[in-house]
Amino acid sequence: MMSPHTYKIVLGLCFCFVFSGAFAQTTTSNLQTEFGGWANLSFKKKIDKKWDVSLNLVHRRRDNLYQLRSNFVEVKLTRDLPNKWTTAVYVRPIQTAEENRIRFSHAISKSLKFSKLSLKYRLKHDLEHAFPDNSNVWDLTMRNKIGLQYKLKDLGLKPALFVEINNDYEQRFLHVDRVRFKGELGYEISKKMEVELTYIVQQQLNVAYPRRDYILSIGLSYDI
Repeated sequence: MMSPHTYKIVLGLCFCFVFSGAFAQTTTSNLQTEFGGWANLSFKKKIDKKWDVSLNLVHRRRDNLYQLRSNFVEVKLTRDLPNKWTTAVYVRPIQTAEENRIRFSHAISKSLKFSKLSLKYRLKHDLEHAFPDNSNVWDLTMRNKIGLQYKLKDLGLKPALFVEINNDYEQRFLHVDRVRFKGELGYEISKKMEVELTYIVQQQLNVAYPRRDYILSIGLSYDI
């Protein structure tokens, strides 16, 4: 049986999912849909008790897997903070079919554990720029992500549900411009290796021709 605190968390998350889904339905006119596939390989190294560094190699495709969406290598440095908080900085050079971009990110995260259930929250800011570009325009995006993860130790499985809400500071300050829903299933192959299968539904908002993406992602992570 779940504790009263866990019930409150579940009900709160259900409300977030329902509210975000209802909000997304307000821009379904002229809606375009697209299927994509993502693959990523991640390596993580523990530097000491508080610091770790990771390297992510990612390939993403769109238009029913026919076209390149992006390739990138992401380097991430993470530090553990008191009370189960963490902070991280990222750098991500991105190659797309149209242009090259560079993204710098900062995130702060919190994880609360209730037996086998964990409540996870992350606030992330992305600063992104296309190059070569003489305009010197940088795009700033805020990403709020919250969700639940349940760990089945006997089976080595970690199912999870997340919702992520994005805000574009430059064009629509405090207006949501994208909602992303993620269903994840992680499997621990060993103490150092894990495979993760993710299904993502994301939709653009507050644009003339919104697009909804259906994405299947597979990832492999390894602790060095």
